[in-house]
Amino acid sequence: MNEREQLEQAIAALEAQRAMLGDAVVDAALGSMRATLATLQQERAPEQRKHATILFADLAGFTPMSERLDPEEVRAITSRHFHEVTPAIRRHGGRIEKYIGDAVMAVFGIPTAHEHDPEHAIRAALEMQQALAALNDEMEPEWGLRLAMRIGIHTGLVVVGYLGEDFTVVGDTVNLASRLEGAAPVGGVLISHDTYRHVRGLFDVEPLEPIRVKGKAEPVQVYVVQRAKPRAFHLRTRGVEGIETRMVGRAAELLHLQQALRAVRAGHMCQALTVIGEAGVGKSRLLYEFRSWVELTPDELWLFKGRTAPEMTRLPYALLRDMLAFRFQIQDSDLAEVARAKLVQGLLDFLSDEPEAEMKAHFIGQLLGFDFSASPHLRGMVADTKQLRDRARYYLSRVFTRASEQAPLLLLLEDLHWADDASLDTLAYLVQECRALPLLLVATARHTLLERRPDWGEGQPYAGHHRLHLAPLPTQETHQLVDEVLQKLPEIPPALRALIVERAEGNPFYVEELVKMLIEERVILPGTDGWQADPARLADVRVPPTLTGVLQARLEALPADERALLQQASVVGRVFWDSAVSYLAEQEEAQVHQTLMHLRQRELLYQHEVSTFAGAREYLFKHALLRDVTYESLLKPQRRLYHARAADWLNAQGRAQAEQYAGLLAQHYEQAGERAQAAPWYRLAAERARAAYANLAALDYYQQLLPLLAEPQQIDILLKQGMVLEVIGEWHHAEESYRQALHLIRQSGSDSPPLVEEAHCQQMLGSFFYFRWRYQEALECFEQARHGYALLGDQVRLSRALDSLGGLWLWQGEYALAQALCEESLALRRTLGEQAGMSDSLLNLGAIAYFQGNPTMAWTLYQESLALLRQIGEKRKIARLLRYIFKIPYEAGDYDVARTIAAESVALSRKIGDKRCLAIASGYLGLAMIQQGESGLGWSTLEEGALIARELADPWLLAEVLGSQGLGAYTLGQHEAAERAITESLHLLQEKVPVRWHSARLLLCAALVAAARGEPRLGWERGQESLRLAMELDIKSGLAYSLIALAGFLQTPGAALRLLAGAMEQLRGAAAPLLPELVPVRERIIQAARAEMNPAPFAATWAEGISRPLPQLIADARLCPP
Repeated sequence: MNEREQLEQAIAALEAQRAMLGDAVVDAALGSMRATLATLQQERAPEQRKHATILFADLAGFTPMSERLDPEEVRAITSRHFHEVTPAIRRHGGRIEKYIGDAVMAVFGIPTAHEHDPEHAIRAALEMQQALAALNDEMEPEWGLRLAMRIGIHTGLVVVGYLGEDFTVVGDTVNLASRLEGAAPVGGVLISHDTYRHVRGLFDVEPLEPIRVKGKAEPVQVYVVQRAKPRAFHLRTRGVEGIETRMVGRAAELLHLQQALRAVRAGHMCQALTVIGEAGVGKSRLLYEFRSWVELTPDELWLFKGRTAPEMTRLPYALLRDMLAFRFQIQDSDLAEVARAKLVQGLLDFLSDEPEAEMKAHFIGQLLGFDFSASPHLRGMVADTKQLRDRARYYLSRVFTRASEQAPLLLLLEDLHWADDASLDTLAYLVQECRALPLLLVATARHTLLERRPDWGEGQPYAGHHRLHLAPLPTQETHQLVDEVLQKLPEIPPALRALIVERAEGNPFYVEELVKMLIEERVILPGTDGWQADPARLADVRVPPTLTGVLQARLEALPADERALLQQASVVGRVFWDSAVSYLAEQEEAQVHQTLMHLRQRELLYQHEVSTFAGAREYLFKHALLRDVTYESLLKPQRRLYHARAADWLNAQGRAQAEQYAGLLAQHYEQAGERAQAAPWYRLAAERARAAYANLAALDYYQQLLPLLAEPQQIDILLKQGMVLEVIGEWHHAEESYRQALHLIRQSGSDSPPLVEEAHCQQMLGSFFYFRWRYQEALECFEQARHGYALLGDQVRLSRALDSLGGLWLWQGEYALAQALCEESLALRRTLGEQAGMSDSLLNLGAIAYFQGNPTMAWTLYQESLALLRQIGEKRKIARLLRYIFKIPYEAGDYDVARTIAAESVALSRKIGDKRCLAIASGYLGLAMIQQGESGLGWSTLEEGALIARELADPWLLAEVLGSQGLGAYTLGQHEAAERAITESLHLLQEKVPVRWHSARLLLCAALVAAARGEPRLGWERGQESLRLAMELDIKSGLAYSLIALAGFLQTPGAALRLLAGAMEQLRGAAAPLLPELVPVRERIIQAARAEMNPAPFAATWAEGISRPLPQLIADARLCPP
């Protein structure tokens, strides 16, 4: 060891003893030693200033402990200590600069600096503490002691002196690292803010109060590192030329976000905030600062993070997929089975003790495009796209529910204006469904989001969802931002400041980009020790008047090879991969990587820590606007060439990846002018979107596809487009699409294929008209479909057409015709063994029997249908069928059975996310509860059903649920509430939904309500209308019910008793039970007659009523209005 090294080691040893000896003693001793060292250092090779990370580690309390040990024991202990803990330094790329007694100093970043040196130093420090803990377990039995270590880490400029391959490191950075080691908690790792800003987001840290350090004018902010994050996402320092800048002018908005998270953590309801602002106004910076603040809060939470890009707008559920891929570390380059396994495992971690957890994970995966179509849990479900969507969304809400039981949830979503509609719909659903959970959603978006979703963030769909608008910075705050960005200038020339403030117009991104442009134009000259300005050059610089112009100027100033590569990257998208750009540029990846590194140094690009394609580096344009400007700078022939290569590269990544990005592939091929190549990908993208119930995306793809096809090829697409338009409620356009398909079919001739297509088209048009209550048009279409399928010998589709015709006649009250058609359909389906179809036919036949007043037959048919559905696992149809079955025991007064049936329907509907069925079943369950005496619970269940029905805004659904609510209110004696509900229901049925059977039943209830409210004349009129409809529809039980209700309005007890007796006989003949609401009417009539008559006249009157024919009973009911 030479003289210089001995002197440096002595100085370091004294520094290590500062805490024990005191500053005065150490400083006095160091004065002459440092002077001597300075003389020796002049003889060495030229020194260099470099950025490095310094680590000091020292055993705490070891000196007094060693005084009671033999020197050889001390040496043995320290040797074992260094042997165990120092390998971690080397594993992470550090170099041990020196040992000082029981302390060690290590350097990261010399001789070669790496971007991740601060991270590597911290990971080494954590492993050193772990290694010491393991060593203690071994030494304690032998020596009876446990060692403890402090570690301090600081990052900054150091002076490096070289002597051959050896080097020494000195400077303020070294001194501060040593002081941090002395201030660190025993067993802890203490880092400075200059280190922390390089590793923000990678470790769990605890911020401490700033500490006073000798030689520093201001206190030093420090952090204790607790552990590495299991799911880390690096938060890069924001600024210019690597200089950290504070956020300016957004303190109130940041406080708003912080208070929202505090409220969520305090147990308040879900909060959703969408930050709205124009490009460059500071949305991402605000989110960054919020995330940085969250990093330093002690409480745990679940983080879900996602970002969209323009090319994702048409990809169904792309944002949600990105969010879960982040959480579960799924890469786009993962094999399909690997991606599925990661997703399922990630979801099961939250759903571990949830019933049927794997099934729920598979539904979510199928919806998000991970292709679980082969899963036994999805048997029969893949084609039922609405059920798939509804159940998957509900199961996703269960994931959030279970996760929230462990910790609050934080969803951070960027660039929502480019999000696909399916993701936006699902986010709205989740915010509503999870409104009672500790969940905070923070999203950023431009104002264009509000053009698509005008109500977004204004209490829609949930009152806890708000907008947070970011306006441009005021002039004073723009001045502050310029000062912050140019903090390295000793003095900012007034002309330079005025130029930036005036041109930026309060846009922070413009400020940063303009400063970078001025650096490139050498108006501002960055340096290691500070910056300089050259005001003379400012007059010669042409500063563009807009942000786009500044970006264009920066782009034009790039070397040709860098500009060309950036343009090629812009074709791939805002997010891109080096392997893709290498393919587009036809360059080696090493060469591309070098150029991309230069573009990163110019702060035009970021590199993601983790790539979604394994083996490729993933990059991101710093701002979406920069990507747009770069793309627009390409000439059209270049664009076509690069789009074709981008499509080829994506296609080469594997079939699963290509299918996932089918829509993007189609766009690349179309923009390349290769329409024939684009068409099959658009078709695939549309089918995948429709299968995921992402109807707007499917419609968009169909509309892109149609112009690429010849007319005969358009027919199938027009039919599918019509189905999508029908689902989203675009009735007029759906009909146009179907009719256009029919026109093309008839244009093509009369040979066999068009006959098949026409039959399909007529069946679809018939269903369209049927659900729009245009029965005559539906009848014509179904008849033509039936005729076509019969000619073709297509028994499966013929059975479907027959069942459709049967259902149509059923709702028009033509029961004999309906029954014949449904029985023919059932016979065909039994022959074909088509169980799902058989269950449909049996349901229709059961409904016919019920409406004709034969509940026993209806029960038998319903039960056979139910057995088939349970066998094939059709949960949606089971839930629906149970609603039909409910009415039979309910009307028979068997409320226990009725309640059990309704409760199963409610539970199933909730499980699969079928809100339509849930609304009706909740109404039925509420009625059964009320009849069992649970009035409070029953009424709240009825109200829940009505709330869901209003939310869905379906007239027929709302009319049905309001009818139940009205009946429930009548049973409870709440006659005003009953009148309101039934009146609204009748209005919907008469104005919106021409379903006359429902009107007949509601009018009956309305008559009873009017009587209870003391309006007998109105009640009698409603009863007469109910009777008229029952006669028209030939509903035998309905006729009897109306007659009983009307008997209650007759003035003389004898006439009322005679009509009641005749109606009860008609009811017996129809094998129908007396409705619960009519029981009090019957009892009241009998009681009044007994009060007026002796037993003999009473019996004679009853016998007379039984013997009267139906026409006479009807005539009796029409006499003597009150």
